[in-house]
Amino acid sequence: MRTIIVAAALALSACAGMTPQQIAGTASSGLYAAATLAQAGTVDERLAPAYTSNAMARQRATRLLSERRIDAATARAVLARTDAARTALDAARLAPTPAALEQHIATAREHIAAANALMEIAR
Repeated sequence: MRTIIVAAALALSACAGMTPQQIAGTASSGLYAAATLAQAGTVDERLAPAYTSNAMARQRATRLLSERRIDAATARAVLARTDAARTALDAARLAPTPAALEQHIATAREHIAAANALMEIAR
């Protein structure tokens, strides 16, 4: 375990100058793990958790639909909410003020929460 932590730390430190990119994977248990590399103190760092949560909600909806645990109408509603969240997050990148940035993030979080709630209701 310690070796894995050291290897992960080395890999992350080597990526410090890279452009932020979303990486995600799934475990056979149905649990998801995700990480986003973003330079500290940037707008990307501020937005990364919401972008990742949004992507995870979409993946979850896809899985639930393929398992027939939600219907197509619910999946479309989740897609609409996650699309709206993505639009808000993309707008946040261009926010002229910190207050506008926070407002866009709050809007995105509301859409992500609504998407997740749709999946919980349908279960």
